[in-house]
Amino acid sequence: MKLLLSSILLLGFCAFARASSASDSGSWTEIVKNFGGEARHHPITFSANGYGYIMAGVNNQFDMWRFEPLTGKVTKFDVANGSPKPKWRTYSYGISIGDVAYLGFGLHEGNELRDWWKYDAVNNVFTQLASLPSEGVARYHPAMVSVECNRGSGKEWFIYISCGSGNGNLKDMWEYSVNSDTWTKRDSLPGPARHHPYYFDAKLSTGEHYVYVMFGHTYREFGRIVKDVYRYDPVSLTWTQMADFPGEARVAGTQFSKTYNGGIGTRYGYVLSGDGDNHGYMNTGEFWEYDPNNDTWKQLPPHPSNSIWAPGSFVIGCNAYLTSGYDRKKNKKLNNIVSYPLCKTKPLPVTPTMSPVLIPKTCSDYNKRTCKKNKNECLWKKGSCRTKSNSGGMDGGNDTNCSVHNRKKKKCRKTQQCLWVKKGRKCVSK
Repeated sequence: MKLLLSSILLLGFCAFARASSASDSGSWTEIVKNFGGEARHHPITFSANGYGYIMAGVNNQFDMWRFEPLTGKVTKFDVANGSPKPKWRTYSYGISIGDVAYLGFGLHEGNELRDWWKYDAVNNVFTQLASLPSEGVARYHPAMVSVECNRGSGKEWFIYISCGSGNGNLKDMWEYSVNSDTWTKRDSLPGPARHHPYYFDAKLSTGEHYVYVMFGHTYREFGRIVKDVYRYDPVSLTWTQMADFPGEARVAGTQFSKTYNGGIGTRYGYVLSGDGDNHGYMNTGEFWEYDPNNDTWKQLPPHPSNSIWAPGSFVIGCNAYLTSGYDRKKNKKLNNIVSYPLCKTKPLPVTPTMSPVLIPKTCSDYNKRTCKKNKNECLWKKGSCRTKSNSGGMDGGNDTNCSVHNRKKKKCRKTQQCLWVKKGRKCVSK
């Protein structure tokens, strides 16, 4: 069954107060207990056109969900029939510049991807862009950061891709020009190669806009889980090592950036949740703010529960939203949304436009009764309706030496911290 949405939806942005950084006296609130889609980790998340978006992160479908901040409603939608759309994928990321998102990479049927797409949130249209050149390595869960700079011929946006997994840990750095749809190789990260790093953009009060890449999972000789921090200058094309993170080393969390004072001045970086230095959950969902002016960190109130592995996040106005991920303590993938007020103001409504979209019915949309009616395609399991080809889950195994499961597909997939890569029949650490 297909449903036609109205072409104009009422949403809200937040009016900005004069704040120097995030409020440290706010509290987290669960906005959505279950957004309706299949629970997942590594979702593609971003905000654009006044909405929050959750895409992909599950097998066999590139599903699309849109969050409305004023109502707290999450709606499943799709592009028009026949329109281009990325293939389904897991371990992929996306970022937005204004009302356009850029996304790509990840895993599809165990194979690393190098494709690159933009999504126009106003017109609900995907366009395939230039893929990462063959000189670069196809990869999953890399760092992905956008910055604006002026190299002498006017301001221009660039997107940087670094690190990730692809035939081992990576540290190479690639620059994508939004204006020319071209890729250029830049100097590699000076620290150890790694996968699942944290990353964000940040801007000094004087206007310099930088890329930051940090933390993540390196090889054992470098300490495995690390807390080093690096800054890349898109004008001088150079890396600088910053002070180490003052908290516990970590991997596989989420991150975002935020400018206050009406979008003028310092842009702060934020890291949220993830695994700790033993690649297990931390006791709290730690939340930290980075001030690029003085290279310092401030701890903010943690999100509810223990920390979550591989969640997603987005920011709409004054509110940060955390969604999805995997709760190692409960051995459970998530599909809720919790929110934190970054500044102390109330939202003011605006009316962004949105082209009509189609909402298809899939197994995740059905209740128990309708799920059983569609038993050829769907299976009711653990309180939700799932596609039969994707009804399994992690079993909470604790064998972390993943390479011992090379060529042992079933054992690898049953091991909590391991990931089966079809190419080469390898079992690698997440």
